[in-house]
Amino acid sequence: MKNQLIALAVAVLLAACGDKPRGPLEVQGKTFMDREFPVQFEFSGRDKGRFWNISTDRSLDFQYTLEDKKLVIEYTQPNSKEVTKEVLTLDDSRYSGGVLELAELKPEDQKRVEEIKEDARLEKEGQAGLSPK
Repeated sequence: MKNQLIALAVAVLLAACGDKPRGPLEVQGKTFMDREFPVQFEFSGRDKGRFWNISTDRSLDFQYTLEDKKLVIEYTQPNSKEVTKEVLTLDDSRYSGGVLELAELKPEDQKRVEEIKEDARLEKEGQAGLSPK
């Protein structure tokens, strides 16, 4: 009987700490892209991820919480100690708030990513050509 109670308690603890969805649209393990800006949000862990600016090829780590229809992203800008907080609300299958509107990255979005990379490369080459060197 005692072993059964211990097993039940462990099962309850494991279920509480499990990977079950925390909101209507779970983001863990998914990549989202902004509809307007050349940025991606990779939600790699249960409470952390990486923001990637495609055109500058720079990335930044962030922390997030997901509660019902609210996605809260917090990050610290490089060379700053100030924490920036973005609160996004679920609208159908997109999270939006402020200037961001994130939708899950789909295979057809890969073409847009490649175009952004190519545009950034061409701009860099153009700037290098105009350089007084």
